[in-house]
Amino acid sequence: MAPKYGGTPAFLGLVEIPMSPGTKAEFLEPSGNVRFQVELTDLQGPILKVNVKKL
Repeated sequence: MAPKYGGTPAFLGLVEIPMSPGTKAEFLEPSGNVRFQVELTDLQGPILKVNVKKL
């Protein structure tokens, strides 16, 4: 699948999706420059919330 806005998609690693709403899982990408937080929301869905922070 080609990226919509240019660039190259990359697989950085695996993070397990939490099973309980409000619980967060974190993943630090291999270079240590970006942290991903994944949270299962309590909205009808299931719907995931993903926060990404440059470190």
